[in-house]
Amino acid sequence: MQMPGKDMHGMPWACEQTRSSMNRDRERAVRAGARPGHAGIRLAVALLAGAWLWVSGTTPAGAIAPPSPGIAPAPAPRAPVVTLDPLQSGIGERVEYTLTVTQGPTDPDDVCEIELELAPGFTDVRGGPAPSGWDLSIRGRKLTWEARARSCLPPGATLILTFTAQSRQGQGAPGYYQHEWRLSTSSGFEIPGYFNFLIGGIVPPPEEPEAADLDLQLVPLAAVVSPGGTFSYLATIANRNWERASDVLMAVSLVPAGLTYLGWHGDEEIAQADDSPPAFAVASLAPGATKMVTLDFAVAADPSAVASPVVLMMTASGATAEG
Repeated sequence: MQMPGKDMHGMPWACEQTRSSMNRDRERAVRAGARPGHAGIRLAVALLAGAWLWVSGTTPAGAIAPPSPGIAPAPAPRAPVVTLDPLQSGIGERVEYTLTVTQGPTDPDDVCEIELELAPGFTDVRGGPAPSGWDLSIRGRKLTWEARARSCLPPGATLILTFTAQSRQGQGAPGYYQHEWRLSTSSGFEIPGYFNFLIGGIVPPPEEPEAADLDLQLVPLAAVVSPGGTFSYLATIANRNWERASDVLMAVSLVPAGLTYLGWHGDEEIAQADDSPPAFAVASLAPGATKMVTLDFAVAADPSAVASPVVLMMTASGATAEG
């Protein structure tokens, strides 16, 4: 675990509000026994130009079902892996493709729907045999595989899907095109991404902004979750790069059952980008700088309605800025 105030290289962070009220809240929480969430895991999701981090902030649900036996922290979720083979074809060539989805072994959700939309210009899309328990529908360039009851893809499992399509012809080829994919989980969370697909000869790959090196940490501000009360998390985003980060976005990707978002307070440079689910934007983050935001939730009065363990997940993305 990183020591407070330093990055992974031992370089001091330039925390602009080291004695702010939020830092004092965090110090009180740590002294009271709250522990930071697990370290985040980088995700290979390319819809946003930047590295994504998943962070699991976990607290024992000690007050949920008295007497409480204590609940071990949940492992940090690992992202699904989605691949397409091949990623190149000749101009106007009909090719059989294999789409492989492997669910993260520690992800709390099952994957229940897989959607792939081919780039404009691809025609004559035909699906291969659907796996047992799954149905395939095709509308134009979009293929959708949907699981039947109790057939969703569980953690650690792999699903192999096949289809054929004819690649783009005429104007615009050769070149790179994007096939967009989206996974939907049993809790309603969506995971998007895309493939860069080459048609024709050798073409330099499209340039993308360099991903910012961000570190997102979640700390529960109480040791237990009490039904009928409120509960808060402190989220801290840090720029671990030597260059400024731009368009930084922190977004809640999973709210535990039984918790309802109430609001937030944090550093002045942070702005709320969305409230359902909560998302927060930072236009610019200097090298080594950190920003903090506290998220407040109402806890359901019925203990049986509250998830156990209580796990909040957030993502962070951003790009390296010049200057």
